[in-house]
Amino acid sequence: MTIEKTEAGDLVVVQVKEIRPNSVLVDILDTGEEGMVHISEVARTWIKDIRKYVKDKELTVAQVLPQRANSNFIDVSLKRVNENQKKNRLREWQQQKKVEKFVNKLSSLLEEDTGSIQQNVIEPLEERYETPFKGFEMALVEPEDVKELLGKKYFDAIASVAQENIRVKEYTLEETITLAFTDANGLKHIQQALSLPDIPDTVSAKITYLASPTYKVTVTGKDVKDCKKAMQTIIEHIQSYADQHKGEFAIEEENK
Repeated sequence: MTIEKTEAGDLVVVQVKEIRPNSVLVDILDTGEEGMVHISEVARTWIKDIRKYVKDKELTVAQVLPQRANSNFIDVSLKRVNENQKKNRLREWQQQKKVEKFVNKLSSLLEEDTGSIQQNVIEPLEERYETPFKGFEMALVEPEDVKELLGKKYFDAIASVAQENIRVKEYTLEETITLAFTDANGLKHIQQALSLPDIPDTVSAKITYLASPTYKVTVTGKDVKDCKKAMQTIIEHIQSYADQHKGEFAIEEENK
């Protein structure tokens, strides 16, 4: 996920640059902007010493808040980001930084400018696999699929870069879903719908809560085909249960 301009609700990667008695100044690494965390947005508890909750140069994730008129800073919050959101956003940012290095390697290897690499490699990978980094992983896991997408020249180059820089011990497939029930048994329905169905023994799966009514389905295994089969089984199970009990179910658009 690339953020060019912050908007309220965005999760951004920040680095602490100055700790004040009642606020924290941060660099928003996604955009290069400067942000401020008011002491009331640092933690979900009363704070006596702000330094017990943030460290100088700490790398973390913040949520962008609605902006005040004439403010010199982007208002952000630390307390509104849960641990799963923090972990996932940091991973996305770290992978994005790796992809930027991969682009430079491909530019040198193919003797093409970075704009050409962006158009002919990065954009197609992102469209097909959700993120370019996952596309590089897929060059190792499902090479024929990536070769068909990019052609032999570009595939050979990204496969070479991927082999040098990525170790795929296991393949991870993720889907973000929304699920809600409005009747009195809503919590029970959620628990039943999110119970895992039978899936291949070669994969593991878990469903984690992000923020109501959003959940992340994660499937991990060494065989990508088994992972895809398991993911399909889980999604069909959740959707079927929601349909039968008048629930509201959807897969987030960015993950389709």
